Amino acid sequence: MIRDIRRKYYEVWGDEEAQNALLKGLLVGLSTLFILQSLFLCILALRKPVLIAVGTSQTQVLESILPSEELLDLELKRVVKNYLEAHYHWDPSTIEAAHQSASRYISEDHIKAFRDANAEQVKLAKEKKLSQKVYISDLQVDAKALSIRATLDRILIVEGLRATSSLILEIRFEYGPRTPTNPEGIYITEEKALNP
Repeated sequence: MIRDIRRKYYEVWGDEEAQNALLKGLLVGLSTLFILQSLFLCILALRKPVLIAVGTSQTQVLESILPSEELLDLELKRVVKNYLEAHYHWDPSTIEAAHQSASRYISEDHIKAFRDANAEQVKLAKEKKLSQKVYISDLQVDAKALSIRATLDRILIVEGLRATSSLILEIRFEYGPRTPTNPEGIYITEEKALNP
């Protein structure tokens, strides 16, 4: 006598060997797909972005190139010039604003020391009604040593009397993140007056 045996759905797959072969095949196929996707994503992540400039007269692809040493030296000189003009051009009413403006070029690690060093100068300028202007004579950049030597002509004004002197500064800097407040990414870490 033959009985009608109805097999359950999971038994239709066959025996264990057939199931294992099927699962191994799926595992190898999915692993290969995962590795290919990972490689493709890595290649896409390492590609440089395409910059497209859209203007009124034309649209073009911009290519980024590394700046030359001369351009970096010009940028350093421009930053130091802006810093010196912000830090050393003041009168009793604008000295705090001048130091605040100059502080954007100061490294975060040195901002407290910068403010402490200038607190006495602010107090003296307000008491004695001092004004100061500087004119930059020379800037010598040593990008490898991360320092700049600045030669300045300083004019101090006390109640209408003017006195001039030379001021030589050695300014040390470091490179940091480019931010909206400091887009150049150059931060002053130390400023030392040298004897002329």
